[in-house]
Amino acid sequence: DIEQQTTVPILGSIGHNEKSFDLPVFENPKSALAESFRSLRANLQYLLKNETHKVISISSTISGEGKTFCAANLAAIIAMAGRKTLLVSLDLRKPKIHRIFKLDNDSGISTYLAGMNGFESIVHATNVENLSVAISGPVPPNPAELIESARMTDFMNRMKSEYDFIIIYT
Repeated sequence: DIEQQTTVPILGSIGHNEKSFDLPVFENPKSALAESFRSLRANLQYLLKNETHKVISISSTISGEGKTFCAANLAAIIAMAGRKTLLVSLDLRKPKIHRIFKLDNDSGISTYLAGMNGFESIVHATNVENLSVAISGPVPPNPAELIESARMTDFMNRMKSEYDFIIIYT
């Protein structure tokens, strides 16, 4: 329907996760759901083949649409293909990514942007090879102002030089 009514390209279709785990692409790599993420990865790589800085943003206007799930699994499937990948959690109002990777959320993007931490303390390796995650940190009183700051620009510039793909989840 979207393709017939608009000029928006459809790069993939992701089904509902029926399993109890949050990273089916890693924990059940032969599943149909993992295959749908592999197909999306292939289409994204084709679309972005000439880009030097591959930054993908996943967002929506309301909670509960699967942003966390899609961002984490897309980042994992890209990393599993041997690409150095960073998943950046910019959901500074209702952070969840840290739970998937079983990380403490005492420091993260919010504390980095507020000048309380350096890069090294907010970017974490995961159990998925080639995948790192920058968690959101504690909920700040001013998330929009922090994201619009010069420190965010510095963070992104540095991460672009260190990673093949950056998946931003808002």
